[in-house]
Amino acid sequence: MLPVACQPGNAPTANQSFGMGIYRVQFGGLDTTTNGAADGYQDYSCRARAAQLVRGGSYTLVVRTNPNVDETVRAWLDTNNDGQFAAAEQVLASTNARQHQATFTVPATAPAGVGLRLRIAADYANAPVPTACSTR
Repeated sequence: MLPVACQPGNAPTANQSFGMGIYRVQFGGLDTTTNGAADGYQDYSCRARAAQLVRGGSYTLVVRTNPNVDETVRAWLDTNNDGQFAAAEQVLASTNARQHQATFTVPATAPAGVGLRLRIAADYANAPVPTACSTR
């Protein structure tokens, strides 16, 4: 497995008091719930939970953030498995919402038989837009 170019840190403590963060992710048969920013950055490796993706297949990614405040969410799928999250690999861009959803197609050039990294980042709607390596 290739090294990941960056590993985000935990969100600021202030985010916890507002209930910010990612609470639920649904994707390719996966359904993962968390405690949002209180859980901090998590690496949910595909060993125990693997979505079975097919090259050329269309998939819907649903991300639920806290129910009290709008957040901005971005998600990237490392479709060339190079350990980077390039702008062209962004699969979700949602702003000012509490439930975020996007449908995308896995490129025909994606490698077969290997786990692809999915990075999801969220932050308060009025904060800077999160990046694949930001600490939000």
